[in-house]
Amino acid sequence: MTKKQKKMIRRILIIDDEKIVRDELKRIFEVDELYNFVVETADSYKEAESILIKCEKRFDVVIIDWRFDPDESDGGKKILKELNKSLPKIKIVYTAYPTFDNCVFAMKSGANNYIDKNRPKSTKILLNAVKEELKKFTQDEHEPTSAWIAEHIEELQEKYTGELIAFINGKPVASSSKKKDLLEEVKKKYPNEKPFIMFKPMEVI
Repeated sequence: MTKKQKKMIRRILIIDDEKIVRDELKRIFEVDELYNFVVETADSYKEAESILIKCEKRFDVVIIDWRFDPDESDGGKKILKELNKSLPKIKIVYTAYPTFDNCVFAMKSGANNYIDKNRPKSTKILLNAVKEELKKFTQDEHEPTSAWIAEHIEELQEKYTGELIAFINGKPVASSSKKKDLLEEVKKKYPNEKPFIMFKPMEVI
């Protein structure tokens, strides 16, 4: 097993219209020593919306540039509204145009933090902010540990390709290509439990 497989897996979406910013943040997150950040990026409101609809609740962290789309002057506000529907754990605004009003709006709309790109070492501040927010979320009681996933990753990927997997007490108990069917099957066996659900099995839903 590689060192990266043994890290805690967390999915992150970076929304920014500047490629240099997207690439730099992607690099910083992907070399982190604690987390295995699986990073996706979007450069427009339309692309970000498409990813969020497609991925539903699979992102742990979403980083949002406030003015990231010339065609959507209030793209940051609109994306925050979308995120309130998809419920990622952490939403952080990362902008080169910070204002008091925008900061207040972002925080009232559910953002966990609001960071000025112009600050010295702002990328390091952003990374630390994300990691601090992740510490606040306790592990689901049914979520398999990173060590268990690392040990069984090849077996899981071979057995459950393209399927959703339900875990109870850290162990897989059912799988299906449809979430509704999966939940119904788990409910029959474990009527009083809410399973932890994983996809592929690298991505949390």
